[in-house]
Amino acid sequence: MIDKWKPENITVADTAALALRSIDPSGMLELGLTDVPDLIRIYRRRVKSRAKTGANVLGDHEFLSRLEEYPSQQVLNTAISVGGTMVFIWFDEEMTTVVGCVIGKDHRSQGEARTSDL
Repeated sequence: MIDKWKPENITVADTAALALRSIDPSGMLELGLTDVPDLIRIYRRRVKSRAKTGANVLGDHEFLSRLEEYPSQQVLNTAISVGGTMVFIWFDEEMTTVVGCVIGKDHRSQGEARTSDL
């Protein structure tokens, strides 16, 4: 999935739709509320770090932009494992709107529990 998409072509809606179509219920790792100010702080740091390292994570710039304009203080998030890919999707609290989506390599397949990198 990641190999077919380029960062400049990815959209939140496309990524979320692809992930949700591909979902195997056993691949859903978590579902919970996250504070928006915390996510903004985390993703500002990650975007800056990835600019230096060239890490292949898609959607983080768009997600950060959407978070900075998001009117609520919390988002509902889920993590989905699709093959060797991790997909994180953030929804509004009613799960009616996708706020953002970030996809990247699932490091767990290499014995590394690093889903927090996304």
